[in-house]
Amino acid sequence: MGETGWTRLLGSDFNSQITWLALATLVGLIVALCVAGWKNRQDIRRAVAIIFGGWLIVTWLVFSFMSGIFHAYYTVALSPAIAILAAIAETLLWSRRKTSWAPFVGGFTTLTTSLWAYSLVSTASGYRALAIVITIMGAIATIIMVGFGIQHMVSVPRETSMSKFLAYLAVLLAATAMISGPVAWTAATVATGHQGSIVSAGPNSSSQPGGMGGAGVSPGLEGNGKATSNSVFPNA
Repeated sequence: MGETGWTRLLGSDFNSQITWLALATLVGLIVALCVAGWKNRQDIRRAVAIIFGGWLIVTWLVFSFMSGIFHAYYTVALSPAIAILAAIAETLLWSRRKTSWAPFVGGFTTLTTSLWAYSLVSTASGYRALAIVITIMGAIATIIMVGFGIQHMVSVPRETSMSKFLAYLAVLLAATAMISGPVAWTAATVATGHQGSIVSAGPNSSSQPGGMGGAGVSPGLEGNGKATSNSVFPNA
């Protein structure tokens, strides 16, 4: 079940279940708060950041430090907050693309998320090629974004058809690199038959028949994961 601590979900037992966009989520939270500011309390961006940021932080900390039984599928509770904040990161960075800081932040987010995806994807058998493609797409997108950032620092660039093409290309490559891992893990999960009560996602993991006892078959559970009445309820 992993050792408790704030990095618990980054460990091998849970990282491929929920942490694909963890950094992009954090960037979305910070950027939303910085762009919205604290003066206008009615700013929808600020409200969304506070709501889903609070959801993310509280749930992450609960899962990180809770003791007792903790299964990987519990982390699905983080999915809405991660999805919203990662989308906020992409949207706000794109809306600020003509500034000098947004391309650098976008490049940093893309590169680190791609490298993290590489580390997760490459652990699965048969997914080495996908891991390499993710890294290449992330690197190309990062180079383009950093180039835009440097250009904006030097002068105010004139928007041309080529610059528009490169901007759209960078966003397309970045988005593809960041979601390829989750999409591949989703497809592998859908294509894999699951039985029992301990479910998990990804090509290397199928659900185990155990329940309260963690991995393996728990005492009083048959091989198909169903509890026998005389073992779970000995007095029945």
